Amino acid sequence: MEKQINNKQNKNNNKSNNKSNKNNNKHLRLQHSDAFQRMNFLFQAAHTIYPISAGAARYYVRTMRRIAEKLVLRLDTEIKQTICKRCDSILVPGITSRVRLQKGNVSRIIITCLNCQALKRFHTKIPKTDKKIKKKNRKYRQ
Repeated sequence: MEKQINNKQNKNNNKSNNKSNKNNNKHLRLQHSDAFQRMNFLFQAAHTIYPISAGAARYYVRTMRRIAEKLVLRLDTEIKQTICKRCDSILVPGITSRVRLQKGNVSRIIITCLNCQALKRFHTKIPKTDKKIKKKNRKYRQ
């Protein structure tokens, strides 16, 4: 009898702990909402002002990065891919960056910053259907 009561109490405690964990997660999300809004604004401002002033765009990006570093926030991967790590310039294909595809065992996208010549490499996956087509083509070539 006592075991059953203890089990019920433990279940109730676990439920309350789960609720408090959910509330803590919501609190953490809301805690830095101002910072995320400011970082979003700075990123959009950098994109819009880049054709007019590249220096101002770099300043906005640098400020956005500093905010993320001070508050220990992660930038989205899409945002990281459009910013040069070395010189903080915005990478616009054909204007401030060169985009190449490298094929081999592992396919890659290589983005080169034209301001500082820094490289960014991203792995890409080849869908299985493409591999099957390549194997069939090899058979016909021989």
